[in-house]
Amino acid sequence: MGLSAEQLESIRSTMEAYLPSTCTILRKSTSADGYGGRSETWSSIGTAACMVKQVPRAELLKAGQPVEGDRWKVLLPADTDVTAQDRIQVGDVVYAIESLHQADYLIGKAAFCRRLP
Repeated sequence: MGLSAEQLESIRSTMEAYLPSTCTILRKSTSADGYGGRSETWSSIGTAACMVKQVPRAELLKAGQPVEGDRWKVLLPADTDVTAQDRIQVGDVVYAIESLHQADYLIGKAAFCRRLP
């Protein structure tokens, strides 16, 4: 038996109350640079509540192999317009999304990221 719309909304509201920060979703666009090449621009497409957590080193595996460097998990509301090709900015820190996962029952999203210099 699945959740009713009211139950799902209640769970989402509760989860979002525990997201203490606000992030900006950045999406890449490209355009001609006038010299035969392309220019990339990262622009804000919106904001969302979020929580940023460092992923413990013991959990950092990719294809069964240890991952170099630190990784971060950014928790977001389920209806956040974000793709695995986007970036997430929290304050002055920008994260590149490496994978994006929808939580059970469409309660929220988890973006696994690396912090950009």
